[in-house]
Amino acid sequence: MSAQAISLPLPTASELVAALHDHLARFAHVVAQPSSISVVTAQEYPVRVRLRGGTLAQTCAELLTWFESIEDGKTLVRRSPDGGTLILELRGHTADDVRVIVNGGLQWSLGWFPSLRAGQSTALGSALLSALAADPWEPDTTFPAAVINLSATGGDGR
Repeated sequence: MSAQAISLPLPTASELVAALHDHLARFAHVVAQPSSISVVTAQEYPVRVRLRGGTLAQTCAELLTWFESIEDGKTLVRRSPDGGTLILELRGHTADDVRVIVNGGLQWSLGWFPSLRAGQSTALGSALLSALAADPWEPDTTFPAAVINLSATGGDGR
């Protein structure tokens, strides 16, 4: 007897858009305005939200607004495979169980997560995300010691 995979029907694009519309209406006073939203029904995370960003502090602050509206949110930081871009990302789902990825990117600088190599990612705790949003430090100035080597703390940042 062979095991058969049981798959649930994927939500349609119109169902995802309607649920996302409800989420944005419910949290309009909270979430940062995105620069783009894409919906691809055949992905594990069918809704992708791209933030406007700018500086590291602005991107972290925008990501935090979405963190407050997403359930079971997990944040991470990663560098692009070519190493030139730092991407801050939130994965979770809305109250309507729409799985969503919210991210913002900026040009990587040696002072930002220097232990993070090209193509790598690590968990980024909400406490560290909040600290980065509140303190607009620049790469060549003093910055939180936790950012210097995330691997020393296991990358959790909490």
